[in-house]
Amino acid sequence: MGGIIVRYFLANNKLENLGRVVMLAPPNKGTKLADFVSKFSIANEILGPALKQLKTDKESLPNSLPSPKYEVGIIAGKYDYKAPTESTTLKNMKSFLLVPRVHTHIMEADEVIRAIIRFLRKGKF
Repeated sequence: MGGIIVRYFLANNKLENLGRVVMLAPPNKGTKLADFVSKFSIANEILGPALKQLKTDKESLPNSLPSPKYEVGIIAGKYDYKAPTESTTLKNMKSFLLVPRVHTHIMEADEVIRAIIRFLRKGKF
């Protein structure tokens, strides 16, 4: 969800020296898991409004945000059921990397950390 928060912030604020942005398994198109889980009242009570904001409909937060006007690299997890590959991509992303990881621990993987550094330095994974 951090990538969606960054997209929202940058859509509403200008940073002079932004540079490149890396997103880790972001639900940029919403997620079908949120569509399904939001049908249950207990899930809505526990997860609050963020759950509905991550749905796949056109009015969801990720789908209502403009395309980024900055360089974006996206890393997705091959075994990620929370944010599957097809929900992570953006039309104007500069680079994309699929790693054999799940959502929860993707940021801890050595190959992901190396890829982030490479993208921030060179603009590609």
